[in-house]
Order: sequence, then C-alpha cells, then structure tokens
Amino acid sequence: MQVKFTPIRVVCHNTLTQALERGFTHTVRHDRDLWGGLRDVQEALGFITREYDALAQAFNSFALVRLDEEALAAYLASVFPGPKDADDEQAWERIDAWRYWSAWLFRHGKGNQEKGIEGTLWAACNGVTELVDHSAGPLVGPRAVGNGRQLPERGAPAGALRATPPGRRLESCWFGTGFRTKVRAWDAAVTVANAKGQRVTA
Repeated sequence: MQVKFTPIRVVCHNTLTQALERGFTHTVRHDRDLWGGLRDVQEALGFITREYDALAQAFNSFALVRLDEEALAAYLASVFPGPKDADDEQAWERIDAWRYWSAWLFRHGKGNQEKGIEGTLWAACNGVTELVDHSAGPLVGPRAVGNGRQLPERGAPAGALRATPPGRRLESCWFGTGFRTKVRAWDAAVTVANAKGQRVTA
C-alpha cells in the first residue's frame, strides 16, 4: 500500500501516473503489521497537518502587519539585497527591476487589493512570490521604463517582460534562483512580523 503526498489532482489516467511518479511516498507492506504501518502514516499526516496549521498562523500574522512605503522599501531591500560590488551597474539594474515590480505587485497583484490583505506584509510577500512564479522572464526595471513612472493599473508597459522558456522558469521556481528568492521573502517577512510582535515561528 502506498500513501503519497502530491499537489497533482487526479482526474484521469495521465494525472494518476504523474501523481504516482512524483513526490514523497510512504509504502506499507500488506502483511500482519499492516495496521502498524498505517499508524506510522497517520503520525506523518499529523505532522504535516501541524506544519500547515503553523503556516496558516504565519500567513494570518503577516496580514496583521501594515507596511507604509518606507517599510515596504526596507522589506524589498532585504529580499533583494544590493550587489557585492556597489559599482556594478548591471547588477543594480536587475535588483532595481525586482524591487520595482515586486512593489507594483504589492499594490496590484492577484488578491492584493482584497480587504484585510491590501497594504500588508502578506501582500508584500505575495507580490514577490507572484513575480517569481508568474512573470514571463527577466525584467526591465525603472531605469529602462523611466524612473518614477507610474505603472498602469493592469498590465505592464510594452517590453517590460522578456519571455523565458517555461521549463527553465519552473526549474528556477522550484530549485534555483526563484526558490532562493522566495525563501528570502519568507525569512524577511518572518523577521518583520516578529519585530511587530506577531511571534511567527513557522
């Protein structure tokens, strides 16, 4: 017997095959100790449930922290720190772009205008995550589109995004630069929330 943890919703044979091929599997032999093995699975599921409960508590805590422009800029500076070489103009352009578009998604990203989310640390963290997971590729920052330019309510200026092959982008989101960026966004959010007395431990 196999118990699997998978994000794939099984609706056909193809998705069943994908679900069976990927992710963690807990295998229980169908013998006289079957029920003991299933109890081990139950304990593992309990651990996972507790972890998700802790995540939910952290997300709710993020939503209680309001960010003004200065606090947002400080948060994004933690997520996207300056280059080791302060004179590296190309590096600064990349960093400026990430900060710029993350701030735009903080205001205009999916769900970030909802009551209780708008203007919060949760919206800032979501903005970074949306940029990493859903942007079309390398970004053009404010130096390219004009410093101080007001972005439109919907959509990006023409040429603001350059396409990246989906497979490469997914690899980055899961294991590469994108993944590390999301970890920094999480760690920075925990630091800010704790500084505001929310006591996030997840």
